[in-house]
Amino acid sequence: LMRDHAEIIQFAALYEARRGNTPLAQTYAMAPITVGLTMLESDNVTLIEYLVGLASVNIGLDTLETLKDENALSQTDIKQQLTGISISTDSLRTPIQREYLGMRLALEDNLDLPQNYLYHPNRTRNELYTFMSQVAENSVIPCSGDDSASSADTELIDYVEEVQSNAFNPTRPNMIGNMYLSVVIASLSGVKN
Repeated sequence: LMRDHAEIIQFAALYEARRGNTPLAQTYAMAPITVGLTMLESDNVTLIEYLVGLASVNIGLDTLETLKDENALSQTDIKQQLTGISISTDSLRTPIQREYLGMRLALEDNLDLPQNYLYHPNRTRNELYTFMSQVAENSVIPCSGDDSASSADTELIDYVEEVQSNAFNPTRPNMIGNMYLSVVIASLSGVKN
């Protein structure tokens, strides 16, 4: 719903720019940025709320760029609008940590099984912690601007491939734990993108 709202506001900004109402177009373009930043800076923001807020900010920035491309706004106007706006480089860490706590509770509530060859609860909890800690640490690494993976990302990708290859293999210990971790990994696969 929030993303849809931002896209409707984007349409309104472009419509007003084409009508020559540049001040209103600029106000509309900044609205998704303002709302998105409010979400990002909220106390107790969840991972999904953070990502929705980030998507809203991106829609607003795309709208400003489109207005510039259509000569409705100048680069100077946009720089002036965005002065003082920033997203902290470690702002994603806390939502990821909250996500880990929720997953840990879900693990303990839903997989209350005795330890055996197919399920090692301590190993599963430790691997979940290791994985989520690495995701949180990687979230503060600035993007390089190209599509190449950092060494930290490469290590994480190797770990993900190992877990997923063991998830449905009954000859490997902790198959049930690896299946759970595969679900966690799949749910977070788009976070960096």
